[in-house]
Amino acid sequence: MQVSRDDEGASSINMTRIRNLLASNSGVIYRQFSMLLRFAGALLLALIISAIAFLYLSTIDFTAEHGEAYGLNIGMPQQEVFDSLPKVLNLVGVEDLREPLVLQIYTAKGAVPNTVEFALNELDYSLLAGATRWTIYIDSNYFFDSFTLDFCEQELCRIKRYRQFLEFP
Repeated sequence: MQVSRDDEGASSINMTRIRNLLASNSGVIYRQFSMLLRFAGALLLALIISAIAFLYLSTIDFTAEHGEAYGLNIGMPQQEVFDSLPKVLNLVGVEDLREPLVLQIYTAKGAVPNTVEFALNELDYSLLAGATRWTIYIDSNYFFDSFTLDFCEQELCRIKRYRQFLEFP
């Protein structure tokens, strides 16, 4: 059996059409894949930028050495600061003052702070009298949060608040 010339031409034209169709579809597939990669890259970049923005905006690193902060005045006597602690701790985010707080008490004599866990209503001023620094660690599910009060000659001389979502080395 012989194939006529017309059938050979038609099959040749069909093969050419199939090749052209595959070539044009691969271009479409390539463009769609390229768009998908660009979208995924833009999404990843947006996630990274938003994570950095969250970390930056949620961090508090505040120090006061003059004036007033958190309802405390620089120069207040230590006993008066102790009496103001419930109000101050409410301002910094402690919701339930009956929950135990971790407090580090620094003295001029000791190089290592005395760490105490207490509920504010159970705390006695005699434990804190004469200390040079009180660092209160605020319990939080999401943040590393501390509030530090420094005393110079039994008067408040510095207030430091530090809160950060992640703790970096």
